[in-house]
Amino acid sequence: MDIELFASLLKDLILDNERVTLPGLGAVESFVCPSVFTDRGYTLQPPYRQLSFSDKEAGDTLLVDRYAAVSGVVKDAAEVSVRSFTASIKEALQRRETVDIPGLGRLRSTLEGNIFIVCDEDLDIYPEGLGLLPVSLKNNRKEVQKPSLEVPSTESVSARVPETEPAPALDAVPEPKTSEPTSPESKAPEDPVSGPAPEPPAPSRSEVSSGKPEKKMGVGLKVLIWTAAAAAALLAALAIAGRVAPGLVDPLLYSAEEMEIINHG
Repeated sequence: MDIELFASLLKDLILDNERVTLPGLGAVESFVCPSVFTDRGYTLQPPYRQLSFSDKEAGDTLLVDRYAAVSGVVKDAAEVSVRSFTASIKEALQRRETVDIPGLGRLRSTLEGNIFIVCDEDLDIYPEGLGLLPVSLKNNRKEVQKPSLEVPSTESVSARVPETEPAPALDAVPEPKTSEPTSPESKAPEDPVSGPAPEPPAPSRSEVSSGKPEKKMGVGLKVLIWTAAAAAALLAALAIAGRVAPGLVDPLLYSAEEMEIINHG
């Protein structure tokens, strides 16, 4: 017997039995784990089947009988071959070695000599759970729709709301129309013979153009021009005086300290 045949026979027996005895070594037991929540309670894992190892033999001959049927030998010869193979596994575990069982997991031993099995992550020994997948509660939660802050357009509102005349407000009481008394100056008396008095003629463009505001603007412009001309004349006079008699102009432009620096370097 080799490890591949041993793993194949053991897996076939585990699918139909909760316990299989390994003669001279112990027994492999299987149990169903219920559904559990993972990912902080957001994922529901389906039920699955797990393996454990017991150092106590159950007394069955399932492995021996299956090996005898597969290899075509008698039961006594099959039992000798199975016990020889399990003894080699026990010696490897006592040397602190790991024994891989393809398709199921790995057998290991603690410092105290206790044997245990580490199952494969993709262990598939639960036919009843075929097709069951984890259910994520994150994907099934309905997202709360946030109220839209967009203001609907006038066209969309008018398309949904029929046009009706607005009802008058209760507090909006129409004011009674009263005829304002007209003063005798505002309205000329009508002549019963010639009819109403003619309206005064509108002022012409020439009269409007010769108004007082434009006259004021013309005077201000003239004052600005004369002021600029006087300033230019004053600057020209100072420039000429500075060239002809610098002793008279420099005291006006510089302080005493600056004059001392200019004269004495």
